[in-house]
Amino acid sequence: MHDDPNRRRTEKVTVRLDKYEHQLLVSLAEYHGERASTMLRAMLMREAKLVQDESQAVMDSRRAKLSD
Repeated sequence: MHDDPNRRRTEKVTVRLDKYEHQLLVSLAEYHGERASTMLRAMLMREAKLVQDESQAVMDSRRAKLSD
């Protein structure tokens, strides 16, 4: 199925939501015609990539200042 066994989705994270947060996410997923878990994974990974990119930009900026 997967060439890399580490790419199998076996790890779990628990997130506690209130009823309003849960309903918002379920409604968004239904509107887009996908499962909430699939939509949330995509949202989470998109946000993680943004944070990673921002962190890299900060580090690059610091390195540039040190080399001046």
